[in-house]
Amino acid sequence: MKGFMIVMGVVFLLWGFVSLVYPEQVWRKTEGWKYDDPDANKPSEAGYLEKAGGLLFGGAVLLVIAFTML
Repeated sequence: MKGFMIVMGVVFLLWGFVSLVYPEQVWRKTEGWKYDDPDANKPSEAGYLEKAGGLLFGGAVLLVIAFTML
């Protein structure tokens, strides 16, 4: 379980950093394909930041929990 949490924490952190650097491209690949007109449904800059921040926070929490497990 500890190894899985470490792997997922690292994946979340990497995905969060990529989302900070390339927010629109990540959104188009993960969410934009669902819409006929993706440009009309793009989130705001705050929406991009919220997703990246959530990923970074979640990854950090997973890593902290994993490394503090006995």
